Amino acid sequence: MLTELLWRAEVYSQLKRQFGFLFTLLTFSEAELRESARKFQAHFLPDIEEEVFEDELIQFVGYIKQYPTEDVSPPACLRCMRECRMSEAFPNV
Repeated sequence: MLTELLWRAEVYSQLKRQFGFLFTLLTFSEAELRESARKFQAHFLPDIEEEVFEDELIQFVGYIKQYPTEDVSPPACLRCMRECRMSEAFPNV
């Protein structure tokens, strides 16, 4: 049982390393966002346009900062993108 718990803890840690920045978008500097985007992109190269992802993420964060809200979680951001029909402007985000 301890082995299973250790394995799960490692899996959750890995997920946090890959996706954790998505929960703190508004608190990161541009340099931190770019670094996080590069790390994220490294895991999903076939699915993300490498040339534009960093800039697109920076622009998206600027966009959501215009609409202050308490909920800036990834699901809330996706909902906002759908409701405002912005997914075409940020296809990689």
